[in-house]
Amino acid sequence: PGAFEIPAALEQCARAGGVDALIAIGTVLEGETPHAAAINEAVARSLNEVSRQYGIPVIDAVVVARTMEQAVERCMGESHNRAAYAAKAAIEMAYVFQRLNKQG
Repeated sequence: PGAFEIPAALEQCARAGGVDALIAIGTVLEGETPHAAAINEAVARSLNEVSRQYGIPVIDAVVVARTMEQAVERCMGESHNRAAYAAKAAIEMAYVFQRLNKQG
């Protein structure tokens, strides 16, 4: 439905348990107002809260773009494949969190 709802959905996943990492994937297209920046900031802050509350990495792959073409290039282009980046980061951070939890 919208990027603003992503953190709440991921919180439900974290609460259910059984996950080592979560990935927030979405796109916010900028309009004529600064609304996109406000949404992106709120989403990023909320994703950080989910990560801290549940002790698992939450990778922010929500892209803010000016145009649909720019969003497609940043999300699915060969040089900027956001999903591939997010998956790699999630795996690496899940490993780091597991190592840190074993040490603590």
